[in-house]
Amino acid sequence: MRVRQLLLVVLVAWCLLVPVLAVAAAGAQPASGGVVTGQQITERDELIAAQKSLLNVYRCRLSIDTDAVPGGCDGDEPAGTVSLPAPFAGTPTMQELERRDQLISTQEALLNAYRCRFGIDADAVLGVCADQHTAIAAGQMHTCAIRDGAIVCWGRNDGGQLDAPEGRYTAIAAGLGHSCAIRDDGAIVCWGRDNGGQLDAPEGRYTAIASSSTGSDHLCAIREGGAIVCWGHNAHGQTEAPDGRYTALTVGTDHSCAIRDDGAVVCWGRDDGGQLDAPEGRYTALAAGLGYSCAIRDDGAVVCWGRDDGGQLDAPDGQFTALATGERHSCAIRDDNAIMCWGHGDHGQLNRPGGPHTAIATGERHSCAIRVDGAIVCWGYNGDGQADPPDGRYSAIAAGVRHSCAIRVDGAIACWGYNGDGQADPPDGQYIAIAAGGEHSCAIGADGAIACWGRGSHAQLDPPDGQYSAIAAGGEHGRHLCAIDTDGAIACWGRGDDGQLDAPGGQYSAIAAGERHSCAIDADGAIACWGYNGDGQLDAPGGRYSAIAAGERHSCAIDADGAIACWGYNGDDGQLHAPDGQYSAISAGRWHTCATRTAGAIACWGHNGDGQTDPPRGLYTAVAAGVRHSCAIGAENYLWCWQWTSNLPSGVSWEYTFGGLWIGAI
Repeated sequence: MRVRQLLLVVLVAWCLLVPVLAVAAAGAQPASGGVVTGQQITERDELIAAQKSLLNVYRCRLSIDTDAVPGGCDGDEPAGTVSLPAPFAGTPTMQELERRDQLISTQEALLNAYRCRFGIDADAVLGVCADQHTAIAAGQMHTCAIRDGAIVCWGRNDGGQLDAPEGRYTAIAAGLGHSCAIRDDGAIVCWGRDNGGQLDAPEGRYTAIASSSTGSDHLCAIREGGAIVCWGHNAHGQTEAPDGRYTALTVGTDHSCAIRDDGAVVCWGRDDGGQLDAPEGRYTALAAGLGYSCAIRDDGAVVCWGRDDGGQLDAPDGQFTALATGERHSCAIRDDNAIMCWGHGDHGQLNRPGGPHTAIATGERHSCAIRVDGAIVCWGYNGDGQADPPDGRYSAIAAGVRHSCAIRVDGAIACWGYNGDGQADPPDGQYIAIAAGGEHSCAIGADGAIACWGRGSHAQLDPPDGQYSAIAAGGEHGRHLCAIDTDGAIACWGRGDDGQLDAPGGQYSAIAAGERHSCAIDADGAIACWGYNGDGQLDAPGGRYSAIAAGERHSCAIDADGAIACWGYNGDDGQLHAPDGQYSAISAGRWHTCATRTAGAIACWGHNGDGQTDPPRGLYTAVAAGVRHSCAIGAENYLWCWQWTSNLPSGVSWEYTFGGLWIGAI
């Protein structure tokens, strides 16, 4: 079938287009010998239009990203159509061909994201969709989930609560700074902080386990016979479980509750707010927070009791199947799989995501849920906002210590995150390149001039005059910047007490700035470094290189074959242990580095105390590494960020904060 006919197919029977697109994409290959023809360009243009049509159909039928549909949606169909492009009339070149192939790949990635996320035409996805998560638990500032039997954890790791053991597991619980899980043989395994005996799990075989995310260090579990065993902190009798046979249990701050085999709720422990006064009736599920509890009655209604200083007892009407409570907020899954949240919402805890979900977990001030496709989405507390990219589409990005900036496709700059020194207040205008330092940022305008904003304690806001094409800023404690002018010469400004402003002469094509050193690639592909050399960060390897990045005391570069070489300080974090493979772009944070593979996936390595080396899956065109977070530009130029409150494993996003669509494995 001709590619031009594809557009007619999508308008008549959109579900038939998926295999046709695959055939068309496979057939649109360059001619032998590298000769590019106008026909090949035209075929790709028609394929791009067909993909756009299918994307719009998905968007309208799935009610997702409908603002990206030209003309909007008319019910569940696009109101308008994508016009067929005119035959290509320019000079066919390999660059024209590659540009279209990249767009085809990007659009196919977005199509696959829709397919995996909503379970539509998933058999058309090459490979597999996102890993399937079957259980989830949220601690105070960390979360763990069971994925294909293994445990993955993310968030704060100051007590080892993310260091999950290997093995296969069936249930999981996360607490203040610890986690426990039930192995497939029924035994309990615990890890993380152990300041109250919470890691001293009892022996035996268990079917359920619970912990509190709101300040308590005790846990309870149900044995195979239905008896409850509790351990850990016991200042209020919260580990003194009653006798009997139980089917479900929950752990609050200093109290616990369980459902007896006759459906009644029994509570024990601290009782300063009525949290032990469980209502009569028969219940199927329950959850406990800070001085209050909620349960699902056998008719599906939610009932709450105990402390009510934030609306946490104001459960919505309806029938529910799952329930979770945080410090002062709760969320539940309705019988139509939609999520409802209530209570205190000062950090976005009530900003529930749309769509159907199968499981839910709440932390102290955040929540996570499992979608029907097995992917995870989280919302709520998010630190300083460095994982909160604004809406829109972008072409370049830079990450500072606690802020990030990006250039929109129209050339305007958007910044987000910490703004104590004005580093998130960019100037108006159109820009082509950007760099973010510790508390400042600089960008190159469309006219080649440099503009800077934020903190200027060492003259880092006083860029030199001239026209420039590339720019780099020092890291967390670095106060210098360097830029390459249109003639290839380097100019540096700001702090220079270690020689970091003494750039070498010559012509250069790429530049990177660390805390007190800088490196650049010259016209021959060789690397030159200058500044502080206490850890070997100036001892660049020989060879030809195409891209370079500098961290606090280390540097990495991509050689002519696409491989990565790193040098300088290595410590205990493995900053120099770059993964094998071929890469096209690279960025270094303080102690970690991220790079984009030639196929578009991101790989990160080095320090991961806040999850900054746990990138999301998908295809990306640019990446930026900060101190405790990283950001990337993905499909259709949307932004994605991850860090200590959102350093999520594959298939996870902070739903309410990002400007783009979640992208699963493709």
